[in-house]
Amino acid sequence: MPRFRALLLLATTALALCACEEQVNPIDPISRPFSLYGIVDPTTDRQAVRVFPIEGALFPAFEAAIDASVSSRVLPSGPEVAWEDSSVAYPWYYGGQVPDTTWGNVFHAEFRPGFGETVEIVVVRSDGRASRVEVEVPERVESVFEPPVAFPANVSLPVRYTGDVRVLGSWVTYTVSSPEATEPWIIRLEHPGPMPGYGSGSALLSVPMSADLGRIYSVTGLRPGVSDIFLQDLEIETFLVHPSWHPPGGRFDPELLVDPFVFTNVENGFGYVGSGYVDRLRWPVDQDVAVVAGFDRPPRP
Repeated sequence: MPRFRALLLLATTALALCACEEQVNPIDPISRPFSLYGIVDPTTDRQAVRVFPIEGALFPAFEAAIDASVSSRVLPSGPEVAWEDSSVAYPWYYGGQVPDTTWGNVFHAEFRPGFGETVEIVVVRSDGRASRVEVEVPERVESVFEPPVAFPANVSLPVRYTGDVRVLGSWVTYTVSSPEATEPWIIRLEHPGPMPGYGSGSALLSVPMSADLGRIYSVTGLRPGVSDIFLQDLEIETFLVHPSWHPPGGRFDPELLVDPFVFTNVENGFGYVGSGYVDRLRWPVDQDVAVVAGFDRPPRP
């Protein structure tokens, strides 16, 4: 799921800090007790944040509870929600094919924030030291396909997202069939970002149908110009986040993000807690457009 890929990105950033800790200035755990990484999702009833105590390392080497309690509330005056701790094993590839196991403390809670709300998350240590973060939840967007941009063998489908959001990633799922196969293929292609389109109140990205067809041939093993291939369905998923989720330079550069001071929204701590959700939009397949993009016209029933 795109949401969990983004969470993995946040966790991977944290692990990168650990792997490169010799290059980072020592951090005083007394003044900054925690690092937080996670995503607040307004489309699900279960939220999760990974919490690292700032000690000699950013994660424990074994399954263990940590000295932390987590709570949240919707600002300005929502009820307080207590979060539960859990230990999660993560595979960590370090110089080889066989993964080592690291343990992470993932706190979770059952609630669903509203679109456009602000959620405060507070992590408190037993000595009273605390880290906190205010997370702005993005708006709900209206997503629509605009008329295709069509040239022979070069067709794209523009998608307009109306709302104050940023597009952090997109995936297109094609369902295609062929007389050479007994069942259709369902092929999900990632269109890497970050942020392929953003503007205040509106975002625009484009599905490159003709370019994707080349990738589909590669996946299916069908031969261009020889094998017939029919487009049955097309769906685009986009991971939409609040505009404040904007790393330095507009991209997730490990060379920059290895410094915990460069990209963080945690007060009295480190890390980043963002907010986003997955929007799904299905294109009503127009076979005339599909043929111009390079697909074949299916036979009449």
